[in-house]
Amino acid sequence: MNQWINRSHPQMLFIAVFLCYLQAVFGLLQAMGIGIGGIVTNGDPIVFLFIVFGLGLGGLGIANDKKWGYWLAFAAGIVHVAMYFIVLEFAFLGTTLIVSFTFDLALIGLLAHPQNREYQRVWFR
Repeated sequence: MNQWINRSHPQMLFIAVFLCYLQAVFGLLQAMGIGIGGIVTNGDPIVFLFIVFGLGLGGLGIANDKKWGYWLAFAAGIVHVAMYFIVLEFAFLGTTLIVSFTFDLALIGLLAHPQNREYQRVWFR
Protein backbone atom coordinates (compact mmCIF):
# COMPACT_ATOMS: atom_id res chain seq x y z
CA MET A 1 0.00 0.00 0.00
CA ASN A 2 1.33 3.43 -0.92
CA GLN A 3 1.47 6.14 1.70
CA TRP A 4 2.06 9.85 1.24
CA ILE A 5 4.02 10.32 4.46
CA ASN A 6 5.84 7.93 6.77
CA ARG A 7 5.86 8.99 10.40
CA SER A 8 8.41 6.31 11.29
CA HIS A 9 11.15 8.09 9.30
CA PRO A 10 13.70 10.27 11.06
CA GLN A 11 12.54 13.86 11.43
CA MET A 12 14.93 15.24 8.81
CA LEU A 13 13.79 12.70 6.22
CA PHE A 14 10.15 13.46 7.04
CA ILE A 15 10.83 17.16 6.43
CA ALA A 16 12.61 16.33 3.15
CA VAL A 17 9.48 14.51 1.92
CA PHE A 18 7.38 17.55 2.84
CA LEU A 19 9.77 19.86 0.93
CA CYS A 20 9.62 17.57 -2.12
CA TYR A 21 5.84 17.81 -2.16
CA LEU A 22 5.87 21.56 -1.52
CA GLN A 23 8.25 22.29 -4.40
CA ALA A 24 6.28 19.98 -6.72
CA VAL A 25 3.04 21.81 -5.87
CA PHE A 26 4.72 25.18 -6.51
CA GLY A 27 5.82 23.84 -9.90
CA LEU A 28 2.32 22.67 -10.77
CA LEU A 29 0.88 26.04 -9.74
CA GLN A 30 3.49 27.73 -11.91
CA ALA A 31 2.48 25.53 -14.86
CA MET A 32 -1.14 26.64 -14.38
CA GLY A 33 -0.03 30.28 -14.38
CA ILE A 34 -0.78 31.02 -10.72
CA GLY A 35 2.65 30.39 -9.20
CA ILE A 36 4.63 33.06 -7.39
CA GLY A 37 8.05 31.58 -7.89
CA GLY A 38 8.45 27.89 -8.29
CA ILE A 39 10.62 26.08 -10.76
CA VAL A 40 13.43 27.83 -12.64
CA THR A 41 14.35 26.27 -16.00
CA ASN A 42 15.90 27.29 -19.28
CA GLY A 43 12.50 27.06 -20.98
CA ASP A 44 12.86 23.36 -21.77
CA PRO A 45 9.62 21.53 -20.82
CA ILE A 46 11.54 18.26 -20.34
CA VAL A 47 13.69 19.83 -17.60
CA PHE A 48 10.60 21.39 -16.01
CA LEU A 49 8.73 18.07 -15.99
CA PHE A 50 11.76 16.22 -14.63
CA ILE A 51 12.05 18.63 -11.72
CA VAL A 52 8.33 18.75 -10.88
CA PHE A 53 7.60 15.06 -11.26
CA GLY A 54 11.02 14.07 -9.91
CA LEU A 55 10.32 15.91 -6.68
CA GLY A 56 6.73 14.67 -6.40
CA LEU A 57 7.44 11.05 -7.25
CA GLY A 58 10.69 11.15 -5.31
CA GLY A 59 8.84 12.28 -2.19
CA LEU A 60 6.31 9.49 -2.68
CA GLY A 61 9.12 6.97 -3.17
CA ILE A 62 10.87 8.14 0.00
CA ALA A 63 7.64 7.88 1.97
CA ASN A 64 7.36 4.27 0.80
CA ASP A 65 11.01 3.38 1.58
CA LYS A 66 12.19 3.14 -2.03
CA LYS A 67 15.81 3.85 -2.94
CA TRP A 68 14.78 5.05 -6.38
CA GLY A 69 12.59 7.71 -4.70
CA TYR A 70 15.48 8.95 -2.61
CA TRP A 71 17.81 9.23 -5.58
CA LEU A 72 15.14 10.71 -7.87
CA ALA A 73 14.35 13.46 -5.36
CA PHE A 74 18.07 14.11 -4.83
CA ALA A 75 18.72 14.33 -8.60
CA ALA A 76 15.71 16.62 -9.19
CA GLY A 77 16.88 18.90 -6.38
CA ILE A 78 20.41 19.07 -7.78
CA VAL A 79 19.12 19.83 -11.29
CA HIS A 80 16.86 22.56 -9.94
CA VAL A 81 19.68 24.25 -7.99
CA ALA A 82 21.90 24.02 -11.07
CA MET A 83 19.18 25.74 -13.13
CA TYR A 84 19.31 28.77 -10.84
CA PHE A 85 22.97 29.27 -11.68
CA ILE A 86 22.72 28.29 -15.36
CA VAL A 87 19.65 30.39 -16.16
CA LEU A 88 19.81 33.29 -13.72
CA GLU A 89 23.57 33.55 -13.05
CA PHE A 90 23.28 34.81 -9.44
CA ALA A 91 20.62 37.40 -10.44
CA PHE A 92 18.10 35.58 -8.24
CA LEU A 93 19.92 36.58 -5.05
CA GLY A 94 18.15 39.93 -4.82
CA THR A 95 14.69 38.66 -5.74
CA THR A 96 11.86 36.67 -4.19
CA LEU A 97 13.29 33.54 -5.85
CA ILE A 98 15.79 33.37 -3.00
CA VAL A 99 13.07 31.73 -0.87
CA SER A 100 12.52 28.96 -3.41
CA PHE A 101 16.28 28.57 -3.78
CA THR A 102 16.61 28.23 -0.01
CA PHE A 103 13.99 25.46 0.04
CA ASP A 104 15.91 23.62 -2.69
CA LEU A 105 19.19 23.93 -0.81
CA ALA A 106 17.48 22.73 2.37
CA LEU A 107 16.09 19.72 0.52
CA ILE A 108 19.51 18.77 -0.83
CA GLY A 109 21.06 19.31 2.59
CA LEU A 110 18.46 17.12 4.26
CA LEU A 111 18.81 14.32 1.73
CA ALA A 112 22.62 14.49 1.81
CA HIS A 113 22.79 14.47 5.61
CA PRO A 114 24.72 11.42 6.86
CA GLN A 115 21.85 10.29 9.09
CA ASN A 116 19.40 10.20 6.17
CA ARG A 117 21.89 8.60 3.80
CA GLU A 118 22.58 5.84 6.33
CA TYR A 119 18.86 5.38 7.01
CA GLN A 120 18.03 4.93 3.33
CA ARG A 121 21.03 2.67 2.82
CA VAL A 122 19.91 0.35 5.62
CA TRP A 123 16.11 0.46 5.46
CA PHE A 124 15.11 1.33 1.89
CA ARG A 125 14.53 -1.36 -0.73
